[in-house]
Amino acid sequence: MVYPSLDAIQEVKVITANYGAQYGRTASGTVQVTTKSGAPKWHGNLYDFIRNEAFNSRNYFDVVYTQPTPPGQTTPGAVIGDHAPLYRRQDFGGTIGGPLYIPHLFNTTKDKTFFFTRRNFGWRKRLQSTTRRCRV
Repeated sequence: MVYPSLDAIQEVKVITANYGAQYGRTASGTVQVTTKSGAPKWHGNLYDFIRNEAFNSRNYFDVVYTQPTPPGQTTPGAVIGDHAPLYRRQDFGGTIGGPLYIPHLFNTTKDKTFFFTRRNFGWRKRLQSTTRRCRV
């Protein structure tokens, strides 16, 4: 599987019916992703996509327990299970594209050969909790 970064994608096409033989023996839909290409001018970017449980809401079906009020106190006990489960993901990277040339030798006008590449810098950080429920 290839996971191109969001910044490297130019077009996404979902084909669900009446597609040609070049898509193989697929019984369901096909997703076709086109990545960006180079251009005569240099361009690029750096990115850091962040997912965190602080940005998520609690699952509607999670059970919320409240501790009973301690004896002699009027304030209710702490609420358990009122926050989203742990889910942290960071995807660092960058893209760069431009003309491919060798001065005074190849593509000196910078209008024939181009390149575009994306790098994830070898870092994809992920922390995720697991919920297990047992029937008694």
